[in-house]
Amino acid sequence: MIAELKIAYEGEEAKRAVHYFVGTSVLAVAFKDVHNACAAVKEEEVDYAVLPIETSKMGSIYVNYDLLLNYNLHIIGEYDQQEILTPEQKTNSSSYTRFLLLSKKLNLAWDIKLTGVVFKTSFVFGFKNSTNNGMLSRVLAVFSQQDVDLIKIESRPWNHQASISHEYPEMRTNKYQYLFIADVLGHLTDAKVSAAIRRLNELCAFVRILGSYAILWSGEVITEKSCRASIVEY
Repeated sequence: MIAELKIAYEGEEAKRAVHYFVGTSVLAVAFKDVHNACAAVKEEEVDYAVLPIETSKMGSIYVNYDLLLNYNLHIIGEYDQQEILTPEQKTNSSSYTRFLLLSKKLNLAWDIKLTGVVFKTSFVFGFKNSTNNGMLSRVLAVFSQQDVDLIKIESRPWNHQASISHEYPEMRTNKYQYLFIADVLGHLTDAKVSAAIRRLNELCAFVRILGSYAILWSGEVITEKSCRASIVEY
């Protein structure tokens, strides 16, 4: 008998997003906060977690990016979910939240069976000294040289995330350090993307791949992967 997949989530909006990520029956496991949901993935109490990462009104949810780093999780899917509006709100523009499907393992084969889907690769990088003149410009030039489209880049203060402190002790040498969160078009297995990442590893103190995954799953993909989810709470 095949074991039932378990997906962790926190909150009603995340529970809605759970239904758009997998194509078999799953057990949707409710947690009281996103920290516990991510910890459950790391400890293999559940298979995946659904986590909000960005809203159309407020932008990136940086504390949740920190969770990806602290728990060393990987992105294997995303879904752009529209907010449910009341009749009074429907006169205003719609609001969207981008949810990520997270795994303990980097699964580059998750979306291989889907054809005609555009992929993005997300990663985080940092320098030994964030104030080094020209370092960020050199990194940005890598994508231009490899003809890779950089579609998002944001800086985030390095808050001594546990996993980075352990793996890259040289990052602890300065008071003011920044991480850079970036998305590029393409899959990590694409020649141009992999060449750009190799060059980044030469320039940066660290580079961590967060995942390669399909961009904002379409309605057809959602229909294909819709699931029947049981709900339990922790």
